[in-house]
Amino acid sequence: MSHAHMLRAINKCKSELGTESKYGSCNNLIENNYLLGPKERQRKYKKVDITEFGLTLLLLYINSPKARKISAKILDLKYLS
Repeated sequence: MSHAHMLRAINKCKSELGTESKYGSCNNLIENNYLLGPKERQRKYKKVDITEFGLTLLLLYINSPKARKISAKILDLKYLS
């Protein structure tokens, strides 16, 4: 999955679940910025720190078989073990 598609999924997850306080997307998908490049040409890039629960929520928005398998494995390890 490309970086642009991942950022789109993160934004969609935040927009749909951001108003739901029980999911705490602001605590599970934390946006940051970082600078990269030579000192005279540094650019600001967007970065998102994701908790384990945030990853589980995010995987619901990524529509691929691999994402669904990862989500199932996380849920299995977390809740069924």
